[in-house]
Amino acid sequence: MQNVAIIILLLICFIVLFALFRMSYKMLTKVRQEERAENANKLPNRQLHPKLKEHKNKPKR
Repeated sequence: MQNVAIIILLLICFIVLFALFRMSYKMLTKVRQEERAENANKLPNRQLHPKLKEHKNKPKR
């Protein structure tokens, strides 16, 4: 009887663990989609390295 109870308890634990993984995966995909939609309209802030700026601003020969 105790062995059956332990097996049932383990099965319940695995089911709960699987459900938590599934919920967290769904939440993660939802957040990723929201971030993609949010970042699609933004331009990234990029800066040139100071040496590259100098090279770009120098007059060509």
